[in-house]
Amino acid sequence: MSLLNQNYECPVCMEDNTIENNLEINELIECIICGSELEVQNTSPLLIIEAEMDAEDWGQ
Repeated sequence: MSLLNQNYECPVCMEDNTIENNLEINELIECIICGSELEVQNTSPLLIIEAEMDAEDWGQ
């Protein structure tokens, strides 16, 4: 299934975006409007969520 040129709404800024590449589940993408890191949870139906922020490892 090709997701090329499919629209989605950013879950952070709620603006419409267009997918410009084929996506895979768990792939990370960036909202072109607000710059938020998003994660593809499903491709059919398309489900995109805000990616979880990993805790920084400062070598402690």
